[in-house]
Amino acid sequence: MIKKLEGKHVLFILFGFFGYMLLANGVFLYVALDSFSGLSINDPYGKGIHYNTQIEEFEAQKARGWQVQLLDTLTGEKKAQLVLDAKDNAGKTILFDEVVVKVRRPTLSDLDFETKMVPMAGQMGVDVEFPVPGNWDVEIYASGGGYGKPYRLEKRLWVK
Repeated sequence: MIKKLEGKHVLFILFGFFGYMLLANGVFLYVALDSFSGLSINDPYGKGIHYNTQIEEFEAQKARGWQVQLLDTLTGEKKAQLVLDAKDNAGKTILFDEVVVKVRRPTLSDLDFETKMVPMAGQMGVDVEFPVPGNWDVEIYASGGGYGKPYRLEKRLWVK
């Protein structure tokens, strides 16, 4: 014998459905807020105010005419070799005084670290061991080459 669907049954079904959805969303909201603050930099307001300055610095860097790229080669599990290939507008290799590598995890700042590149076969390079696999943001600050401001380069890496 099949029971007839009445209004109270539909009401209980609706309350059950929306109650379950609210509970699931509440769990997701709690986990999201507990695991990530929403800030990827320490001073987003200050960075926003100086945005035009950053654009000007980028344009001045671009005016140098350099061809600079970061070559990354995975050398093992959670290991990579980073090599900075830099040539001036005449195609001549640029020798830097110092190259600082800042490595950041996009979601967790606890694992961030910094290292320096050393001369490697006419270029600057460094072997890096990452604490955990996944996405990493690499920022290069290369000082020298005849300029007072360091050359800045960013790249996102996927490490296995």
